[in-house]
Amino acid sequence: MRNFGIFYLALVVLFALSVNHLKAQTISLTKITSLGQGVSETSGLLYINGRIFTHNDSGNKAELYELDTASGAVKRKIVVANASNVDWEDLSSDDNFIYIGDFGNNKGDRKNLRIYRVSREQLLSSENLLADTISFSYNDQKTFLPSLYSTNFDAESFIVAESNIYVFTKNWGNFKTNIYKLPSLPGNYQAIKTDSINVNGLVTCATFNPSDKNLILAGYTFSEDFLCKVYFDNGNADLLQRITINNASGIQIEGICYSGNYYYLSNETSSVLSASLFKISLSDLLTGLLANKNNKNIISGPINNLLILEDNKYQISVFDSSGKKMFYGASSSIATSDWPSGLYIAYITNIQLNYTSIEKLFVEH
Repeated sequence: MRNFGIFYLALVVLFALSVNHLKAQTISLTKITSLGQGVSETSGLLYINGRIFTHNDSGNKAELYELDTASGAVKRKIVVANASNVDWEDLSSDDNFIYIGDFGNNKGDRKNLRIYRVSREQLLSSENLLADTISFSYNDQKTFLPSLYSTNFDAESFIVAESNIYVFTKNWGNFKTNIYKLPSLPGNYQAIKTDSINVNGLVTCATFNPSDKNLILAGYTFSEDFLCKVYFDNGNADLLQRITINNASGIQIEGICYSGNYYYLSNETSSVLSASLFKISLSDLLTGLLANKNNKNIISGPINNLLILEDNKYQISVFDSSGKKMFYGASSSIATSDWPSGLYIAYITNIQLNYTSIEKLFVEH
């Protein structure tokens, strides 16, 4: 949950001095409907079997709400009887359970971080649920002194994938997101850091498609809201695109989920806009990258089983047609002798993460 005030001025100055303004894709959200007053602090979205669920964040009731996506009204109210809402932030699911992330931690001093797990089948059929509890702490957090809006141990987003939970932190200190892994079974765990992404902002929600390993993160800076498209595999993440939402500055996006070719997003009520439900198409996330200055391909070849780059200042991610990652790194040449013949896609950035192009590559032997 965002709280703006005069104390942000120092952070705004720090952000402006430390982060280059990114040349990135821009995208517009399509508003579906306003949401009812009962979910004005919506802070997570979940799509299951054609139905969308949400919840409110800190200090509200331990309840989930099924939404009417046409009118925005609450169709069903589901009580999680043995849970409390200290600071619910996000929702995720697997084949058998849904998970509620109660780990908002703006001061960095919480010692009762937890994720509730409830039956997916019961969620769809009952208005009263009982939850198991997954408790955790960050294994590299050494101090719990209150540090409002400067901690790197706050979090508002997570996913469940590969039988694990992955929490994405909201780093007030460096505008990155750290990724922490813990089991998806009830118990008490230390979450282990697996990777970190330079998102240049504060991440508020996440959704993951395991079929193509596409992770979408949403968040904000002090001047824009954004999406990040990430290739995510077993706790490791490659940032592919950072996308500015050009009609969303200050609307406080807090929830995201996907269904087929669409992503749904929600915002909590702010001075800019009342709580609403939006959607964007998958194709919108894959188009519109700026061409590089010279308007020419950065990669040529293959020549003698090598892809040749014009220089090594670029960060390259190459995927085959099934989405398998073939290469990631900065290099002036990429060996393709072990790659099957076929079509490949390269995502190309400069070292400062200014995205320049997506290129198609054809490998033949």
